[in-house]
Amino acid sequence: MRILGWKRGMIGWLACGALAIGGELTRGPFLQQGTAGSVVVCWRSSEAGAGVVRYGPAPDNLPYSAAGPSATDHRVLLGGLQPATAYYYAVETSGETLAQGSTCRFVTATPEGSKAKRRIWVLGDCGTGSSEQIAVRDGFYQLHQTHPADAVVLLGDNAYYAGTDADYQLNFFGIYEQILRQVPVWPCYGNHETYGEHFADGTYAYDSIFAVPKQGECGGAASGTTRYYAWNHGNLHFIMLDSMTSSRAATGPMAQWLAADLTSNTLPWVVVCFHHPPYTKGSHDSDEEGELIEMREQILPILEGHGVDLVLSGHSHSYERSALIDGHYGDSDTLQTTHFKDMGDGREDGDGAYRKLAEHASPHEGAVYMVAGSAGQRSGGALNHPVMKVSLDELGSVVLDVTDNRMDVTFLRELPEGGGPPATDDHFTMIKGALAPPVQPGTGSLLALPAGTGVVHWEDLSDNESGFRVELSQNSGPFALAGEFPAGRRWCDLSGMAAGTALRVRVTAFNARGDSPVTETQFTWPAAPSSVSALDVARFRHFGVTASSGDAADLADPDHDGSPTLLELGLGGDPRDPDSLEGLECGRDGSARFIASFSRQAMPELTYRVQFCGDLAAASWTTVFESTGPQNNAGKVTVTDPAGPGLVRRFARVSVSRTP
Repeated sequence: MRILGWKRGMIGWLACGALAIGGELTRGPFLQQGTAGSVVVCWRSSEAGAGVVRYGPAPDNLPYSAAGPSATDHRVLLGGLQPATAYYYAVETSGETLAQGSTCRFVTATPEGSKAKRRIWVLGDCGTGSSEQIAVRDGFYQLHQTHPADAVVLLGDNAYYAGTDADYQLNFFGIYEQILRQVPVWPCYGNHETYGEHFADGTYAYDSIFAVPKQGECGGAASGTTRYYAWNHGNLHFIMLDSMTSSRAATGPMAQWLAADLTSNTLPWVVVCFHHPPYTKGSHDSDEEGELIEMREQILPILEGHGVDLVLSGHSHSYERSALIDGHYGDSDTLQTTHFKDMGDGREDGDGAYRKLAEHASPHEGAVYMVAGSAGQRSGGALNHPVMKVSLDELGSVVLDVTDNRMDVTFLRELPEGGGPPATDDHFTMIKGALAPPVQPGTGSLLALPAGTGVVHWEDLSDNESGFRVELSQNSGPFALAGEFPAGRRWCDLSGMAAGTALRVRVTAFNARGDSPVTETQFTWPAAPSSVSALDVARFRHFGVTASSGDAADLADPDHDGSPTLLELGLGGDPRDPDSLEGLECGRDGSARFIASFSRQAMPELTYRVQFCGDLAAASWTTVFESTGPQNNAGKVTVTDPAGPGLVRRFARVSVSRTP
């Protein structure tokens, strides 16, 4: 995990005053349809009357005004504003000021096409009214104080349980009142938006609460409906789709509008939001549920055919994030390696950023798919969809930062109970254009093993590859593909080799720009390969050598993640990848006893130990589990703490050592 921090001026969180003179402020104010030159200010008053917004450069200097008709739910458009400029405002009903102050403030968007930095806060399934929702909110508020958001995006299920007006008042506006006064909100439909009253005109409470741009007022094609729409911010083009109530057919009205909007778009970044995820194995399953299947089969080909970059969904109350993929429209068991444009983790401190060749939206260069439905609760699930690089049963929200041709996306956890900055459990970067082909891989080496098996190793000398391609030729025959492997991988397992075989191995690194020069190495398969330990085979895969060189090599930490090489090899991690080690998972069983789980490897030369204690200061560790030799079967091992179910806090650790 890493901590995300910023250094910029502080913004206070003093509440705007609510004055009960001839009426009360009962909702808001909140902002919608924010552009470089306009914004819509919305609020609700307890009595009907003409709505007026006064605005200007300071809280005590509001020389301009705009008015709306007599109503209790007010929507007043402020036009003719300057781009990227701060304005303060006050709202009035029937001449009485209902809200004003230093936090009734907004900053207009940068001009369309601007490459300046902007930040988007993304919330999925947020409106539970729970302490978890508040903790996620407060995690972002800490970040917002030093680098404010420019927009808030909602992925549906914004107000539980039924999306009624009362639900929105309690579980949405009552929770996010502070930020909604300052930052425009852009919602989309979820299934819970439809559980409340269905009005005679076919609308739900959502349709009257939000003022979304139906006529293309904020960029993009006019949709003529509140259910789906588009908007622009700088060089970002956002599309908000309705995966719940509108037709999901590729020939339906929403899909036809979508294709027309994408065709007319000229901005380089395209982000699409809708509630039902095309890929998930969280609290919902994209192989089983109709809305999810139809969005994947019918809508994704349109998106990918127009070069979408990022797709954000909720519905599953978890966090799931894919690699860079394209063209996978079937169930999870139909996924092929050819569907991956980049199999790496997209991290500059890991396998390298995802890179797209074109600087503009270009068809079929790949997209990242994200499920971010844990802003108000988490509900578990198998969390094993094969497109996903990260799957977490954790609370959090998503922070999207875009500057010029670079997009940084972060999963931000909730505010810790004990204080301090929130953790960031995932992050990735996408860069458009300015990509060079990867450099040539280092020379290969061979470890021949009994029964015609073995391992070929190469050195990864690039930092921008999407993956590696390995081809084999035996006895001067034609080269055949042995496999494609993700970025950061350094080995290929071999089988079916015969003594005396003349083996030629070609390794090529590749990315969206093209292929590296080929590294070709020749070997002769030995007549009597030596038998080496499972630990040495694992060491060869990662380092190209089998000798441990003693304790120094076992204790070395080449990826600087705090875990020595021997521990990473014993737990199935990559000693040269700081994000690869799963480590020890802790929880409780059905009897409320503490449990600890780890991934054991089939390495009889190692000894595994799991220990528990109740007081770190006393360091009184008790060994509860130990295995070595033939006991070391590969797989997940779960150990139960015998101390009893009534304990509040326990500590666990796993150790790996060489068996004497």
